[in-house]
Amino acid sequence: MRATFSIILLLVAGAAFGNELKRGDVQMVENVPIYLYSTPVESYYETGTVNTTFPGVLILADETEELAVDEKVRIIVRTAKRRLRRGRVADFDAIMINRNGWVGTMIKFDEGRSTESRVDMVDNVPIYIFNTPTKPFVEVGRLNNVFETTFRFNSVTSFVRRAKRKARRGKIEDFDAIVISNDGIRAYPIKFVE
Repeated sequence: MRATFSIILLLVAGAAFGNELKRGDVQMVENVPIYLYSTPVESYYETGTVNTTFPGVLILADETEELAVDEKVRIIVRTAKRRLRRGRVADFDAIMINRNGWVGTMIKFDEGRSTESRVDMVDNVPIYIFNTPTKPFVEVGRLNNVFETTFRFNSVTSFVRRAKRKARRGKIEDFDAIVISNDGIRAYPIKFVE
């Protein structure tokens, strides 16, 4: 009986610690919270979408350079604000960006405005992009994007696999999560400190 109770207590404590590792504080772009590879902790409802393929921007970039993640996010935010000013969408508190493409879903929180998020996992590794972990951490390595100057959604999987490979080979310490720079060019495997 006592052993069973101890095991249950350990499982509950482990689950609580695991959930805490997956929490983040989202970053703002032009005073709008951005949820990329994360979802809000607070309840919310959708007020509209922004679908953009960046055609004019790619022409300006000479069609040879793709935009960095933070530039794409800024375009989505500006497009959403422009649609709000023109009355095409309802008011919103934050934008969730679909990780399978560049579609922004504008959301309104049921109560107040929140920046707390639950980060997504890729291959059982929490990913922080446009997110800051809520727990203190130290960087245990640095990875550059294999696509050099552009971020693609398979970049995240590549970062995770490369970090795991480096940890297995002893080139970096074991890590708890990965923080990706807002431009998507660098990733930092991190270890949470007690």
